[in-house]
Amino acid sequence: MSQAQPIRARWPWLVFAAAVILAPLIGTAVYRMTRQKPPKPPLAAADMEKAVALNNRGMGLMEKYEYAPAAEVFQQAREAAPDWTIAEINYAIARMNVADPPDLDAAIDIFEAVLRREPKNLHAHYCLGIIIKYRNRLPDAIRHFEAVTNVDDGDAGAWFHLGDCLLQIGEDRDRAVQCLEKAFARNPYLRGPLWQLQGRLQAEDPQRADKLLKEFQNLEAAEVLADLATRYTCMGSKYAEVIGKVEHAKVQAAPPPVFRPAEKFVVRLSPGAKWAKDSDFGTGPLGNLRRAARQRFGGTIIRLDFNRDDRIDLFLLGAVVENGKVRNLLLQNMGNGEFNDVTAASGLSDSSASLGCCAGDFDNDGQTDLFVSGAGVQRLYRNKGNGSFEDVSQTAGLDKLTSVCLGCTWIDLEQDGDLDLVMCEYAANIEQAASLFADGKNAPGGIRAFLNAGIALPAKTETDDVRLTVRFERFHDFEKSINLTSPMVGLAVSDADNDRDLDLLLFAENQRPKLVINDRLLRFRTGNIDATAEEHAWNGALVLDVDHDERSELLLLAKDKTMLLRNQSVSGQPAEKGYVMGATNAPALRQAQIADVDLDGWTDVVGLSHDGKPVFLINDWEGKLENRTDMFGLDREWKKDLIGLAIVDMDGDSNPDLLTWSEADGLELHASRGNGNQCLKIALNGRRLTQKRPVLRTNQDGFGALIAAQAGRLWTGLEATTLSAGLGQSCVPIELGLGSAKSAEAVRLRWPDLVVQAEIDVACAGVRRIRQVGRKPDSCPVIFAWNGEKFVYITDCLGAGSVGEMLAQGGTRPPRPEESVKIDGKHLKLENGRYVLKIGEPMDEIMYLDRAQLVAVDHPGDVHVFPDERFAVSDPPPSQELLCFRDRFFAQSARTSNNNDVTATVREWDRKTVDDFHNTVWLGVADEHWVELDFGKQLADLGPKDRVALCLAGWTEYAYPHTIFGLVQAGTPLIAPLLETQDANGQWRPVAELGFPAGEPRMMTVELTGKLAGHQGKLRVRTNMQVFWDQIFIAPLVSKTVLKPRVTELHIADANLAYHGFCQEYLPDGKLPLTYDHDRLDNIAVSKWTGWLTRYGDVAELLHNTDDRFLIAGPGDEITLQFDASGLTPVPAGWTRSFVLRTWGYCKDNAPFTATAGYVQPIPFRAMNQYPPGADEPYPHAEDMGRWHTRRTGK
Repeated sequence: MSQAQPIRARWPWLVFAAAVILAPLIGTAVYRMTRQKPPKPPLAAADMEKAVALNNRGMGLMEKYEYAPAAEVFQQAREAAPDWTIAEINYAIARMNVADPPDLDAAIDIFEAVLRREPKNLHAHYCLGIIIKYRNRLPDAIRHFEAVTNVDDGDAGAWFHLGDCLLQIGEDRDRAVQCLEKAFARNPYLRGPLWQLQGRLQAEDPQRADKLLKEFQNLEAAEVLADLATRYTCMGSKYAEVIGKVEHAKVQAAPPPVFRPAEKFVVRLSPGAKWAKDSDFGTGPLGNLRRAARQRFGGTIIRLDFNRDDRIDLFLLGAVVENGKVRNLLLQNMGNGEFNDVTAASGLSDSSASLGCCAGDFDNDGQTDLFVSGAGVQRLYRNKGNGSFEDVSQTAGLDKLTSVCLGCTWIDLEQDGDLDLVMCEYAANIEQAASLFADGKNAPGGIRAFLNAGIALPAKTETDDVRLTVRFERFHDFEKSINLTSPMVGLAVSDADNDRDLDLLLFAENQRPKLVINDRLLRFRTGNIDATAEEHAWNGALVLDVDHDERSELLLLAKDKTMLLRNQSVSGQPAEKGYVMGATNAPALRQAQIADVDLDGWTDVVGLSHDGKPVFLINDWEGKLENRTDMFGLDREWKKDLIGLAIVDMDGDSNPDLLTWSEADGLELHASRGNGNQCLKIALNGRRLTQKRPVLRTNQDGFGALIAAQAGRLWTGLEATTLSAGLGQSCVPIELGLGSAKSAEAVRLRWPDLVVQAEIDVACAGVRRIRQVGRKPDSCPVIFAWNGEKFVYITDCLGAGSVGEMLAQGGTRPPRPEESVKIDGKHLKLENGRYVLKIGEPMDEIMYLDRAQLVAVDHPGDVHVFPDERFAVSDPPPSQELLCFRDRFFAQSARTSNNNDVTATVREWDRKTVDDFHNTVWLGVADEHWVELDFGKQLADLGPKDRVALCLAGWTEYAYPHTIFGLVQAGTPLIAPLLETQDANGQWRPVAELGFPAGEPRMMTVELTGKLAGHQGKLRVRTNMQVFWDQIFIAPLVSKTVLKPRVTELHIADANLAYHGFCQEYLPDGKLPLTYDHDRLDNIAVSKWTGWLTRYGDVAELLHNTDDRFLIAGPGDEITLQFDASGLTPVPAGWTRSFVLRTWGYCKDNAPFTATAGYVQPIPFRAMNQYPPGADEPYPHAEDMGRWHTRRTGK
């Protein structure tokens, strides 16, 4: 019997069974092999490589929910390899998920055929059990689930279904409860077993039933419960999912490469400079400190491309002595193995005592900057982009830190799209640090953190420098919350608790490692890793995925030993309990870095031992790092004074080369001769281009991204964080080994802002720069209307009902769960006596639709009717009242803050908008701009009681919560559109806060009765949001009793929820705003949400009333609404008919600053105090979970 397997926390965006919806042609899935081996393909002469490639594509289609196309591809795989059981199983699973009766019949036939050949095939048994249970053949289903539990005692899904079947047929209740108990014991996070078990025990064991009920409520509040449903990836077992990786996905092993001294490698130091020995550090405490640091940590080599020529340059700390002073060394890679000393010309020739360094683009301008920690002096160098750096330490406030600092890192602590700085303070002064190195006596130290509060300046042209200003703020709250006052040595960054933000591992001298968990919004908590209670003199740590389980391990370097911590985290378990001691026979290392030396797709480690020898730790494909003492040649071949090394492709042949640093002789390159395997180089670029305008949702370097590549049967990946252990952190392209494959069928990324992206057919040729995708990751549901010929895009909806948007001051923004959208009559025509609308989710978000109503408004042709609607930023909220008017007062003159005449632009609603303001790289934020409006004397006759409304058509590029958080950090207020009037002295005075259009193009209205009486001056609309005005006018409102429009409320006659896909974005006139083509679909990657969605089919019952009973739809879903028009009378002559779609509901995106992002539940409701609701605020319609919301997504 196999042991019970707990739910394993993993990289949820990468695991095919529970992670990412991928594009159809994206190659092999990222699918974690379970401990149960899948059916093995027979060794036949079939074209297995072709079959594997087809299998990969089929898996991609499955995760896209394209089951029928997936079945076609799996059928091709069957034809390529007729005896391959995996292709048979996957084909049948695809047919099973199509779910039409003929497909279910075909799946049954195939599974039964498999069982005739392999009677113990658990995939076939489990899937047959699911299908025939669905068809109510419960005794037969019991037999198949029993077959699974007899072999795999740890499969919780099989135990649950077995118990559920027994309960349904009313036989052997005791055995049924035992099955539920076993399901619960094997997976305590499954909703079904826990819920049914507590219900069944109410009579016989009420005390335990109450305990289980409380457990259920606690787990529900913590959002860790998983559910079962008859949908792909939701059936409760690995045996209901297509098979991807085959037996560890090992490729044919190639011999390790041979390293030989490079034939062409020349380092030219400046005249008069020579390599610095430790004796050059001088005497006294400072000299002793520098010598001790070099002896313990080695020399620090930073790899970077400082001039963006795709050649790796080198920055070495304290490397040369010139004019009697030790200084740093910048070597520019000139190509052809030549490296020139350009330190002086670059502005980096400072001779202060440098100890640590991290490279990264802190100002998001695309150039790699440098932070250098040291003894009494900390330096920040901004890369100017012209081959030189400027010292901005004083501007950043780092000159005030005069202590001794060692390890350092860039990290986006608050996930606002820019890099913050964290460093390790070893001692308060040089004397204390030198003494501590010498005799180990304690000294005060700690963690020092600086938040990047740089301001994103507006870009006035497409080629403008759009970097952040240099501004950092000491993060005292973080330092206090960690509460470490000991000498700090180093740190590592990784998502330890798998919650999609970055945590830290801190190393204090002679103490056990401290784990700092990031709970977002600059909230942190600390804990100790249970796996190691040892106290050491630490040298640092690095992050790698040693066992291909899509979770990052940690390699810890101590002065006396090297330790591997395997990540075995369990969902719902504290991160500090998730690590276990792994296997490695590595010696103690001064420094190390990850590198796939043999390019087999399994990450290795290269380090420098404390006795100065290069060490190669080869990944044995079983989770062990094994010391290969023969890899780099015999020990006697190495110089006796090696103090540093680096592993990187220096000669451009895509093979990692070994660079060593001899204290006396400097750098030597040992070139890899290769072994026939290929290397994929990826440079991340977090800057997105939107209509040639650069915007940032993540840091420029993509620090914190998860990257995976797949080629045939090979999978490889890593977390782009701390890839070196020691006092230096480099910034170079990611190198992934692909074995013999010349390209990756798919490269997948989850960016730090949680945007999921996939690139296909990425070749192993040079550096592939991957820029973050430009498609919006989240927005709001979108509306399509039947115009008699096709469904046309109208706009989006429910934007004000967005839930979970975290506020910088704490809590979440209150949603407004109702909205009205005007639909012109030309866009909505009758179809068989009904008006048909569709509301879809084309983005990475969830829609909670409570009610929908269509209002038909018949009115004279010269009358305009709009609902009172806007995204309000202050009270009163929009009333939803229908506003009627005949007259419209347009500005006689309209000019922008840039003095451009836009009078004609704001007169017509025609997609020609006011857009001459300058955007910042902060999404949704611009420079302060306005439109100045002169209405002449048109408003002079308005009385204080005359009802009047300002009408503004336009659209908004939202400033999302992470942007607003960044603005708060930078001290820059977000100014929502404000109406101002100019007084007699020429001063502008506020009239009203306007709010803004809630997303895509629409008309917003603001009633200004009494505020414009007798007005004859100028007005202006001012903001620093990216709001694009299309039309502006003032309208005197006319009572509906005078105009007598005929208003008829049409209720839903039919509502059907189905999967549609992701409508293609396009620009109808080549410019923003985007619109959607309902008939064309995009193949895009989105995150896999976790929770219950509403089942497909008829959902009309849920949408008739405003009662918090929701239709819950996920990415790619679409609801078709039909409204019966039989009660409408013909439109009188001279009149016209327009419509208002009223919607009630909420939406939730998957952004870092959204509470419960990635989880469908908890369900919002009107009576909640805020979202997410508290444990004492239960959802009022829990019964809908079992009746309506039965479509499981995620794990």
